[in-house]
Amino acid sequence: MGNTMGEYRDIKKLVCNLKVAAIDAMMKDYGTEYHFEVEDDNYYCKEVKNRSLLAPDVSVRVERPNSKGEGGGKVTCGSSLTSLSDIQDENEVLDDYSERFAECRSAIDAIVSPWIGLPNPYGDGFENAINNYRKGVVAKLSTVPVKGFDAKGLTGDGTDQGAVNILAVKPGSMQRYFDGMMSNAASLQGATMNAFRESFLGTMPSIVRNLSVLAHIHGETLAAEQLIFKQARKKVVEAIEGAMKAFAEIPGGGSGFDMLINILVWGCMALSLPFGGAGASTASIIGGVGNLALTAVKDVKAEMKHYEADSYEGIMNELEKSFKDINSNLKKGEQRIEDNLAANLKAVLGDRNNNDFKTTSFHLLPAPIRDTAGQTKMDRNAVDQLTIGDGSTGGYMSDIAADLESAAKTLRGISMQDLIRRDEEVGIRYGIGPSSTFADLREVIYELLIDLKWRVDEGNVNLRAAMHDFEEQDAQSQQLMDRITNNIEQGSGMDPWDRKHPQKLETLRPNTGQEAVG
Repeated sequence: MGNTMGEYRDIKKLVCNLKVAAIDAMMKDYGTEYHFEVEDDNYYCKEVKNRSLLAPDVSVRVERPNSKGEGGGKVTCGSSLTSLSDIQDENEVLDDYSERFAECRSAIDAIVSPWIGLPNPYGDGFENAINNYRKGVVAKLSTVPVKGFDAKGLTGDGTDQGAVNILAVKPGSMQRYFDGMMSNAASLQGATMNAFRESFLGTMPSIVRNLSVLAHIHGETLAAEQLIFKQARKKVVEAIEGAMKAFAEIPGGGSGFDMLINILVWGCMALSLPFGGAGASTASIIGGVGNLALTAVKDVKAEMKHYEADSYEGIMNELEKSFKDINSNLKKGEQRIEDNLAANLKAVLGDRNNNDFKTTSFHLLPAPIRDTAGQTKMDRNAVDQLTIGDGSTGGYMSDIAADLESAAKTLRGISMQDLIRRDEEVGIRYGIGPSSTFADLREVIYELLIDLKWRVDEGNVNLRAAMHDFEEQDAQSQQLMDRITNNIEQGSGMDPWDRKHPQKLETLRPNTGQEAVG
């Protein structure tokens, strides 16, 4: 069909029109001997064959349904007869058609009703969730622009990515923080300072980058679902309008309609485009895990379907088939998203057993303190710049911790299930699609961010305590260092690997009275 005039927001009106068109076709295609014509608010049969010789001039009128497809079916005769009892073929012309009209309406409801009330991909819910994820989570962590489909954009029957509006969100300040830390690190020397550098200047930036890539892929599954429902709603309208056109051509041969099924294609494009386009199947990260999975479109093609029949019953069957094809393609798209989320969740959890601080992909481990030649060297200004700043410059580790916490809190407030819930017959997972796996991965990313934030905070405090110990070298300094060591051994209170969500409230630093984060 290609060009449709209807809009999904008018779906209930379209269904009413479909019911009228179907009942019209049923009456025109009623039998081999009795052909009704539409005449204003009635169906009219001028010549009734097999009629009684006592009533040679019998004509029949049947009340037509109203504009909503409701009612109708009452029969009246245009002769001196008071009923149709003298018409010999009682199976062809009935005293009342109400029951058959009701059966037609019920058959259409059974096909179409699950598709009324699909998620609104053009509403504020999708747009806000996608933009909040890109700006409030991914861009906070990223050092490069964050690309993705325009959440307000339309979809078409083509798959030309050049015609799609791509947005690029400016990255946050992570690169400036990393550069600031690097510029002050040269002033720190000695075994402890070398371990600090290896952890927070060598490994931490890679982990933040990996988390930004992981979060970007995770977040774009929202855009994939949005595009899937943009296309699905279009195809529902096309199927209804195509069937109405076919019903209008009954009786006759070759009535039908065409529909390009490409819901899956658009869903896959949303995931792969920000990471290299249609040919991309993985996104590279640094560390032991290797790559993260994308849902590529290189092996996915749109499929043109043709639906044709030469009778009322045949078009009803084709209508049902068209909706099954829409649902099948939608399910394939959502299964791709589900598989993508599950594969990346497995990859992240696979980082759990990596205890090499240099090759961990998503969690920061302390670098070992090695004996090195030379004396410890520390500069108060450099430590201030790295940790808390001087009021106008610096404070890079504090800023990193704040952005990690901000990204985590924004992430925690984004739900896929709230956006995509629909009738349980539509798509996968009985009406909630891939939202459960989305939530599982969201919680793991959240806890990894909070755990990393805690470790940056501890590194911040540890570095300042080491500076104090370097300057004072007294018993009080040693007690402070001992408390910090105890804090590190206790950990952040987050266990991203336990798959139990949400975590109970834990203080980020158990021995310091710092506020809990939920």
